[in-house]
Amino acid sequence: MKLRNKTIRITTAMMIACFLFFIKSYAQDDEDGCSLSFSIPEMALIDIEPPGLSHLYLTLEAGSESGQPIKAKGPINDNLWINYTSCMASGAGSRSVSVQIASGTIPDGVQLILSPSGFSGSGQGTHGSPVGEINLSQTPQTLISGIGRCFTGDGQNNGHKLNYSLRISDYESLNFDGSSNIQIAFTLTDN
Repeated sequence: MKLRNKTIRITTAMMIACFLFFIKSYAQDDEDGCSLSFSIPEMALIDIEPPGLSHLYLTLEAGSESGQPIKAKGPINDNLWINYTSCMASGAGSRSVSVQIASGTIPDGVQLILSPSGFSGSGQGTHGSPVGEINLSQTPQTLISGIGRCFTGDGQNNGHKLNYSLRISDYESLNFDGSSNIQIAFTLTDN
């Protein structure tokens, strides 16, 4: 009887093992999944950093010696940076930043010059290239061209530093009793 109980136990154990092996084998062939969809929106974002410090004060000052020209006194705050993010559809061209005087007028005899630096910062992608010095006017002019899919990073020391300066273009037209406030607009556009 001992042999029979032992045989029954071994047979039962083998049946259970075979059954578990069959279940495990069957479970390995069973697969399931899920579908995933996503979309990347088209973006064109631009701002001037740091916020709240975007007011510059430029002035002209007399030289210290007779016969010297009047000099432009540089901006008190020249730490402004242009930041942008650009995400475009496949096959799209490039983008550019244009600049113009949105309101106000530059006093006679003076030019307001804007010269952006090359890209620097923590961003990635295809950043634009500055076109060089711009003599600001009410007509939009390209400031940075060749912008692809990229971001510059946010805040100071990311993007392109904006360097403003005054230049006297006509001494006879200067009016020292005049002053002017102007607003400058930057626009990120598709080419």
